[in-house]
Amino acid sequence: MIENNSQIKNLRTRQFEFARNSIFDAAFELFNSQGYEETTIDQIAKAAGTSRRTFFRYFKSKEDVILNNIRDLGNLTLTFLSNCPADEKPLISLRNAIQATVEKAMNTQLETLVKLVRKTPSLRAAWLLQLDVSHNELFDVIKQRCPDLDNTDVQILTRILVSFADMAFDSMILDSKIDLFSYIDDLLTRLIKLCNV
Repeated sequence: MIENNSQIKNLRTRQFEFARNSIFDAAFELFNSQGYEETTIDQIAKAAGTSRRTFFRYFKSKEDVILNNIRDLGNLTLTFLSNCPADEKPLISLRNAIQATVEKAMNTQLETLVKLVRKTPSLRAAWLLQLDVSHNELFDVIKQRCPDLDNTDVQILTRILVSFADMAFDSMILDSKIDLFSYIDDLLTRLIKLCNV
């Protein structure tokens, strides 16, 4: 019986992910072909072969379609960071977590997503709000990993790291050939040399 319940949950999870990905793919294609502001939720639902009501089952808004994908990558970084060895220095752990995330991100349309966020004012505003959320989540993970650091030190470290991500995304827009991990790795290496943490 437990095995059947587990199989049902796995099936539901796969169905949820398939439906969510179908909506994302349809939205992404429309955003690229006709522009973000010009695309309506009804058009996205139609292109995904679903209804407006179903759209809202998976996403809160049109913005959420884009930001949810970027948020997933941020959550992946936090998961990798949480699983790094406890005795590892925080910046080394973060470097390894970012490397693992970037390797996963290579299978996504990250560059196009970031460009879309940067050129669309409403998405840019939502992105800045998301950066604040990411800052708070990263603060919690670093504080948990490094309880000896006081809150101010953790705040400084967290703000620097979130700024690095923002700098890396800006650089990716200016140069599409940039190696995202190498860029962030260079920033982290410079920071490690500066403060030896």
